[in-house]
Amino acid sequence: MLAVVPQAPYPVVLEGGTLGFDWTLLQVQDTVIQRQVAELMVYDYLQPLIVEMKKRFSVDDVHILGFSQGAVIALLAGIFDSDSYHGVLTFGLPAFERTWFPDSVLEYRSKIPIWMTHGEQDQRVGSRISWDAADTLSSYDYSVTRESFQGGHIIPDSMLQAAVDWIRATGQQ
Repeated sequence: MLAVVPQAPYPVVLEGGTLGFDWTLLQVQDTVIQRQVAELMVYDYLQPLIVEMKKRFSVDDVHILGFSQGAVIALLAGIFDSDSYHGVLTFGLPAFERTWFPDSVLEYRSKIPIWMTHGEQDQRVGSRISWDAADTLSSYDYSVTRESFQGGHIIPDSMLQAAVDWIRATGQQ
């Protein structure tokens, strides 16, 4: 199994003045701008990376995984560009808007399998966001596996192992 972890492209100054990186412009309230940025991430940033990794490492079965903001990007990429991935895994999804996805995308794109996890004690991002997203996607016939854990806005080792187990169980490695 090969893991490629791209860095978020947008530099931001964090608390204490340290430099961090941001995947999206979620702080921008305009959903049209948010969607345009997300589409740039999917088609102009991730898709060329996936093509290059498939070529360089002779990998065919690709799953996309994200934590927090990365979970949003993973979900968008997996649904909008479902032909490039075999599954989507989200950890601590911080936002989900049904309006991000035109009906034509949810109804007619291939139904990529989705695995979601979220800490039930997440004080930063409530787990209800992940479960509401799962309900919405399930209503469009996506196969969504949900796993919660006792904890906050983290990725515990047990959920990493559960994610690997899910990837293997779906027959993709």
